Parts: sequence; structure tokens; C-alpha cells
Amino acid sequence: MQIELPTNLKLFKMPPSAEVMLFLISEEMKINRLVEAGFDAAYTCDLSTLILSLAGFEYRPDSLYDGYTELLDKHCEKVSPMDEEEWKDALLDMYMQIKIETGNE
Repeated sequence: MQIELPTNLKLFKMPPSAEVMLFLISEEMKINRLVEAGFDAAYTCDLSTLILSLAGFEYRPDSLYDGYTELLDKHCEKVSPMDEEEWKDALLDMYMQIKIETGNE
């Protein structure tokens, strides 16, 4: 007997260390959205160094941070904070793009 899975079900195995990185990217996206919405940016937490370090970037020039910021902005623009599935998709897409850049996908 073969069980048919829904076509929208995404199955893949992620390493346990990815959970921390996904959490940090999610928090960075939330902060970015708040700043874009006009909330005071006096208290912001820049998680980019930690995220890029966890991704495997040993050398982190300014151009890497610029690319990371562009990637973050791009993903934040295309999601609504109220749409959980859209948010998860953007989060996983950003994670994969960062990992592909390191060659550790």
C-alpha cells in the first residue's frame, strides 16, 4: 500500500545547527520589518555577524554584509507578517541562499 502525500508538503532534513540560524534570521527579519514600519530603531540588535558566522563565513568583508542586508530587505519586502506560511517560505529561502553562498548547502 502506497500513501500519497499532499503536493504542498515540504519534506527535507535540516541539520540541528540550522535551527539556531533559522531562529536568528527570523528575529532579524522581525526587527527589519519593525524598523521599516517606522518604529524607533534606537534599540536594534544586529544579528548578521552571528548568522554569517554560523553559516560558515570565516572571512566577512563589508561587501558580504551589504549582500546580506540586500537579501534581508528583499525577503522582508515580499512577506506579510500575518501570513505564517509566506513568512516560513521566505525564511527558508533566505537560509538556503546564505548556505549556497558558503558552498555548504
